Amino acid sequence: MVKYGQGSKLVLSANLDFSVNTKITMKVYTTASIGTVVKFKLESSAGSVEVDALTNVSGSWETLEWIFAGTPNIFNEVVFMFDFGNLGNGMASSTFFFDDIQQVVGLPAPSLLSLPVNFESGIVSSDFLDFSGAVGSVILNPHMTGINTSSKVG
Repeated sequence: MVKYGQGSKLVLSANLDFSVNTKITMKVYTTASIGTVVKFKLESSAGSVEVDALTNVSGSWETLEWIFAGTPNIFNEVVFMFDFGNLGNGMASSTFFFDDIQQVVGLPAPSLLSLPVNFESGIVSSDFLDFSGAVGSVILNPHMTGINTSSKVG
């Protein structure tokens, strides 16, 4: 349970390996409003990386997930920051319970690209790494006018 502050940290005995298990899941319960940000941060002496998830329910357990495909295998600290950016006030809506943190199979790492990127050069929808409910894809350009008359867009 986290109450009043911004988060908690766990130090793992070994670095996380994201070669196959690219997703982390965790069960969360809160009465905070739907759409509350739960930030999951990985840290090590070499740096950090963070991904946000949004709550989808209030007053019920749910499983949140964070995708770390393509993340280097250098992190052994996990940090949870609940209702990120807001200071808790001790009320029930600023209390978060969490359980069953797991690293599971997820999306494979996307293809490595370099700039410039245009969508006529073979980039496909599976090259996108979707997270927090967003979905990226390559489609036919619905507005082939003005400065962008290319046939495909992201």
